[in-house]
Amino acid sequence: MKVSLYCSRKREKQMPIVRYRNISAVVAILVLLLCVFGFAPGASAADSTIVLKSQGSAPVDMSAPLGFAEAVKIALARSESLRSTKIDIEVGKLGEKDAWYRMFPKLILVANYDVPVIQDKTRGTVYKESINVSFSTGSYDPISAYISHDASKVFIKLSEMLHVIAIEEMLEKIGLAFIDINTADASIACRRELVNELESLEKYAAKKLAAGSISSLEHRVVQQRLGLARLELVKTIRKQALTRRSLKQLIGLDTQDNVVFNSANATDTFANVADLQHSLSPEMLQKSNLRLQVQVLKEKLQGFNIRLAQAEHIPKFSFGFRTPDPMSNQGGNLPYYASAAASVPIWSWGESMRGVERAELKLQDSKLQGKLMLQKIQQTADDLRVSMETTEETASIAKTKAELQKLEALRKEIGYNANSVPYDALIASREQAIISQLDAIRAQQALDEARLNMEVITGRMISQYVRVNYGELEKY
Repeated sequence: MKVSLYCSRKREKQMPIVRYRNISAVVAILVLLLCVFGFAPGASAADSTIVLKSQGSAPVDMSAPLGFAEAVKIALARSESLRSTKIDIEVGKLGEKDAWYRMFPKLILVANYDVPVIQDKTRGTVYKESINVSFSTGSYDPISAYISHDASKVFIKLSEMLHVIAIEEMLEKIGLAFIDINTADASIACRRELVNELESLEKYAAKKLAAGSISSLEHRVVQQRLGLARLELVKTIRKQALTRRSLKQLIGLDTQDNVVFNSANATDTFANVADLQHSLSPEMLQKSNLRLQVQVLKEKLQGFNIRLAQAEHIPKFSFGFRTPDPMSNQGGNLPYYASAAASVPIWSWGESMRGVERAELKLQDSKLQGKLMLQKIQQTADDLRVSMETTEETASIAKTKAELQKLEALRKEIGYNANSVPYDALIASREQAIISQLDAIRAQQALDEARLNMEVITGRMISQYVRVNYGELEKY
């Protein structure tokens, strides 16, 4: 559509008196066009179909030990890593608004100011400067704009789902950090106990060395065992401190913030993995696994690309209105013109046809990728379930061995009190019990991590700690 307005100072004898009437008429038409095309009701972005809320609404008490749920609340409110996906959602909403307004013609103002430089003075006519103000639009394609608007709504849902995936990944990282901290707490307690036992053994060996009942080599062996136990204790403490520091940064706290993490219940948090057989079915995974849902949205978007490629075969229109040219050599009153034009693609060497075929092939590839992803996630979930069963057995065996070694140490202590077991044998038995307990702690850590991975892959993690209202997303 093109609407032009010419205001010029021409030769003084033929300057039209009705110029201002022309301006009023054109302005009135422009106002009508803006009301009809530019400001139609309902030109607003689609409402968000995914609302994220942390579990519970009470504020977090930073002075109390922070549990897993409290850490999740803080992360949703403060984490820098989630802001990027939030921005992507806002960008998608702005794109939806742009797609809405592309369903209506654009209106562009162009102003030209022309000054005559060389004139033919032999005719006795003097031309003066001319001011040209025009309003125009480009090619108008409402069908493609309508398809793009529908696609932009799906793109917003896709951005929101990617944001939920980012939250799920953060929940997994927070859970792993809590498991590491809890494991380190138990390991530090065991290693401190081991250091105490070896310190007592070193004093005992030093007395025996002074008495000449053992060699210096045997005494050095005890010292080396003690030094190794101390180094492993320091290493575990330092590793736990680094984990706490990383966890603070992850959830958006300053590393200098004096907060305490309550990781004692980390094992119980992910222990309730119920009804695995049902939750690992393809139907349940397709519904609950976020990455599979994202793949469905990508297939939906690719379907819109096919429709956009097909829309290239549809004519594109333009409309216009222009006033008489005041620089025309014709005398008298000149007419106003209304115009309409259509452009139809006749031949483009098959480019438009290849565009449709290319989009259809991409849709087939997207569907194939979805099937492959479902198979991969299904296989991963099944392998994880079998591995978790093995890990449970390993943890149970390690725990049983630790209990047996503890009983053996107790038996040695009874024998030592009865003067039938030497002191170094008692300490060796206690040392072995502590080592078995460390093995049980590591086995429990592997089990907790396996349970956490299962909660993530089945979608239970995000649904348990973050309420997500998918709304119309389920129909895709």
